[in-house]
Amino acid sequence: MKIASLEFIPVSVPFPAPFRPAWIPDTIVAARNGTLIKLVTTDGITGYGWQNSQGMEIRTIGEASTFQKYVLGQEVSAFETIIKFLSGFSTRMYGVE
Repeated sequence: MKIASLEFIPVSVPFPAPFRPAWIPDTIVAARNGTLIKLVTTDGITGYGWQNSQGMEIRTIGEASTFQKYVLGQEVSAFETIIKFLSGFSTRMYGVE
């Protein structure tokens, strides 16, 4: 069973009132941001995942043609290989060591 398609759906759920979290007191948080990831297999099975995000990181990765070309057609069971690729991809994309 292989990955046939991926879709990255940005989600922002506003809080009833903005607040300053203790872990980042200089920041006002007004919403819970993330990305809903929809994966469809060649067998027609649909699965969903969630990525917490404060900025554009997962949207940028999701839209990158290199990421799409690598993941599409991979076996669903090859998740460890895909995660290793994503880790290296994020490092290359953002210069994170």
